[in-house]
Amino acid sequence: MGGSDEDDNDDDDFREEETATFDDVTGLATPADLLGHQEGDALSTLIAKQRLPWNAHQLWNGSAVVIPDSGDLPVATLPGDFRLTVLGPTLDRLYKLCLAWPDVLAGIDEPAVTAPADLLGRRDTWPPVWKDEEQRDPSKANGSSIMLLAEYGDQALLLAADGHAPDLAAALERLCHERGVASMRFPLAAFKLPHHGSQKNLNRKVIEKTDCRRYLISTDGSGYQHPDHQTILRVLRYSSQPPELLFNYDADTTRPWRDKKSDVVAQGSQDYQTAFPDNPAAGLILTVSAQAP
Repeated sequence: MGGSDEDDNDDDDFREEETATFDDVTGLATPADLLGHQEGDALSTLIAKQRLPWNAHQLWNGSAVVIPDSGDLPVATLPGDFRLTVLGPTLDRLYKLCLAWPDVLAGIDEPAVTAPADLLGRRDTWPPVWKDEEQRDPSKANGSSIMLLAEYGDQALLLAADGHAPDLAAALERLCHERGVASMRFPLAAFKLPHHGSQKNLNRKVIEKTDCRRYLISTDGSGYQHPDHQTILRVLRYSSQPPELLFNYDADTTRPWRDKKSDVVAQGSQDYQTAFPDNPAAGLILTVSAQAP
């Protein structure tokens, strides 16, 4: 949902639509639906009807937020010298989303899962067991995610959204070339793992394109039982620095990495640290010291 269509309503229709509110697009069945694709589609309609600014930055001028096939990655500098470098999506990913949008709205963007729960990678049993194979996320919607590198001064935070791992690896390699990073591992203060720690969205190439110690895992484990064991094991195996796993929830799917760490290290994994919120309601706060540009 990166661009907008021209509004061809006449003035009377526009004045009528000026009274529209977000209440018009709620009526949701459950709290889990609050940020669904249908609500995003309805929000897009409201923005267009209200003739509000949409992707108004000079890099896009109202068109979709994408990265070019060649040339420098787009960089937007916000007030206070806070920089955002866009790492995705590509135009090809948005085109695929466009073709699949009816399926996305209908909730059938991904193939149906029919395997028993104990056969799913997201419901691994403890202790975790390493697997060599890597899977890919088939979701067209996830592939259209806006992936960002947020920077202030000499510190950088990688925000991968739900992006696809091959796209992120390619963007990181491109970024290293642009910035002249000889090691081809881009230095990060922290990396927010994509798609709540799904194994389908993080592969070896992504981790090996970063030089990072702190890995942020944002999930309470509901729905798909994230984070997947293979995701964390990949971090432990391929991280360039002894990793620190920062969880914003102390949940059944996250606490074993703290409470049963010996089970993981005993299998030959490098040692690691964990962090959890002291106050569950407040979440976890990461403070990074940066020298102002």
